[in-house]
Amino acid sequence: MRLEAIETLVPEGRIEIARIIAEAGGLSEETRAFTGLFGMRSVAAADPKVGAAGYLMALLDRLDQPPAQDGAQMLFHAHSLPCAKGRMPSLDQLRQHPALANLQDVVDMDQFNCAGMFHALEAAQLLLGNGMISEALIFAGDCLADWPLATRYIPSCTVLGDGYVLLRLSARAGGVQIGPIATRHYPGFEGGIDGGAQQMDSYNRAHFGIIADILQAVDHSASGDAIFPHNINGLAWRLYCRQTGHPSAAVHTSLVPQIGHCCNADPFLVLAQALRDGPVKGTLLSVGMAGFAGAAPISGTLHPQLC
Repeated sequence: MRLEAIETLVPEGRIEIARIIAEAGGLSEETRAFTGLFGMRSVAAADPKVGAAGYLMALLDRLDQPPAQDGAQMLFHAHSLPCAKGRMPSLDQLRQHPALANLQDVVDMDQFNCAGMFHALEAAQLLLGNGMISEALIFAGDCLADWPLATRYIPSCTVLGDGYVLLRLSARAGGVQIGPIATRHYPGFEGGIDGGAQQMDSYNRAHFGIIADILQAVDHSASGDAIFPHNINGLAWRLYCRQTGHPSAAVHTSLVPQIGHCCNADPFLVLAQALRDGPVKGTLLSVGMAGFAGAAPISGTLHPQLC
C-alpha cells in the first residue's frame, strides 16, 4: 500500500502541565516529579472553535488536488476518544471538497484507543487490495478541548495533547510503501484508565512485552531500523532501549516534550517529520490502553511536493 501524501497539523495553543495536573487533583510535588522525570512542560491544545472537523478540513485543503486514482474513495476517522454525533462534517459536506470528489463513505475507528490508526490502515489495505476502492484517506485526531482538562492526565504515564494527521493511500507501487499491518489485543487490561490502580500497574509492567511482541509480528529489525512510536514519554522508550539493546537514536521521540502524547496521531506526526528529511525505513507502532496494539513496516521516499 502506497502512501501518496501525508499532512499534519499541530495546533499552536499550549496548556501547562502543572495546570492539568492541578485540575486532576495533583499537588505541586506531583507536578515537579512528573515534569522532572518525563521532561514535559506543556502540551498542544486544539482551538475548541475549530474542533476536529475544522482541522480535518484544513488538512484536506492542503492536499489541494483531485483524487490521484479513478474509482471510489473511503475516508476513515481514527480517534481514541468518543466523538459526539454532529461534530464531524456530513458525507454530503465532505463530497463537496475537491480532494473527496469520489467519496463513497466515511468510517469511524474508535474502539481501539491509541492503536486505532492501525485498524484503519488494515481496513484500507484490504479494500485497496481487493479493488473495492482506489483511494483511502485516513484522518487521525481527537479534540481534547471537548473534554474536562483533567482528562488529559494519565498519572505516572503521560499527558495528552492534540495533533492531527491526514494520510492519502493507494494500491500503486513505488514511493513510500506500508507493508502488512499487524493488530493485536492483549487481554487483562480491558478497563483501561478506569480499570483501577492494580490493573494499570499490570498494564504498565506488560507494556515492554507488548511492544516486543507487536514488533516481532511485523519482523522489525533491532539492528537500527527506525521506530515511529506512540509518544507516551521519552523515559519509557529510553528504558525500553536499555532493556532490549535497540539503538535509542532510532526511536523517534523528539516531539514528546513539545506537544505531549497525541493519541492515534503520534506515529504519523513523527513519520512526517522524518519524511521531510529523506527516505525512511522502519516500523510504525502504537500501544493503546486496554491492551490494543498495532504496527506496520514502512520504507521509501515521499515525493517532495507531497510532504
